Amino acid sequence: MAEATAKKTAKKVVAKVEEKVEEVVEATDKNVFETFFDHQRTAANEFGKMLEELIPTAIREHGQNAVKEMLEGYRKLFNGAIDNVVDVIEKVRTNSNVENVTENVKKAAEPLTNTLENVVENVKKAVKIEVTTNGKEEPKDEKAE
Repeated sequence: MAEATAKKTAKKVVAKVEEKVEEVVEATDKNVFETFFDHQRTAANEFGKMLEELIPTAIREHGQNAVKEMLEGYRKLFNGAIDNVVDVIEKVRTNSNVENVTENVKKAAEPLTNTLENVVENVKKAVKIEVTTNGKEEPKDEKAE
């Protein structure tokens, strides 16, 4: 009888140990993947920092300033064009001749449309960049064009 009791106790202990082992294996698998992705994320960040360090600080600063100035110039250009359109719309609103409203708005918007089209084309020609799927900008290969 003591032998039967010992076997039952041993089976219970084995079952509990197996449950604990399964829990530990599941937890370890999750932790392994999380740890793996943490290492990959850190590696990608460090790689980006390495590439950033390849560009001298002065060049990086001047490049950033040039982009800021270019954007500010375009902002002024667009704001000026929009102000002209708003002025014409205000003049049209005060004008009692309703038939000319659409024509006047089209005339007012035409310089803005042409300006925007020219700006887009000039930026494409001047910058010659393309955006890849990861959001980084890379220079275009001029031979491919």
